[in-house]
Amino acid sequence: MQYHHAEDSWALKDPFHFRCLGWLNRTYLDFRLVVMRRQPREVVSSLCSLVSRGMEMGFGTVDREKVGPPLLKSMAEVRRRGEQNLAQLHASRAHVVDYDGFLADPMGTVEKIYDHFGVPQSEAAWERMADWIEKNPIHKHGRHQHDLESYGLKGEDVDRCFATK
Repeated sequence: MQYHHAEDSWALKDPFHFRCLGWLNRTYLDFRLVVMRRQPREVVSSLCSLVSRGMEMGFGTVDREKVGPPLLKSMAEVRRRGEQNLAQLHASRAHVVDYDGFLADPMGTVEKIYDHFGVPQSEAAWERMADWIEKNPIHKHGRHQHDLESYGLKGEDVDRCFATK
């Protein structure tokens, strides 16, 4: 995973890591998890864009409308399995964060995460975080443009697959 950070915390950003919570829980007895909740429509269209661009680099032309449906099905299953595993974790080991709330108040959100896990931070660490946030605003390097329709999907398709049952 992140072998060069063996003594630090790992950041597993790929949504597909969510399906591995059961394994992580059994393997790393002291792991702590922050789950970032984002709007499914946004996540799916972004991932479709990422996957199709990767496929285009490797294979040339890709029919983008064929990328979305199987990826949506896979993402819905990942979320279902991840939610099942998350429900089995003790509340002290996981903290759920709303992405939009994080964007609105990043320092407040980080403070809640550290408080949840009982991890102290130095004033210098808080200053470095605040400095990084100031120097790296969202979309600093441009906005990732993507939409569901380009990948053969509609918003209703995503809503139906991600509906809580």
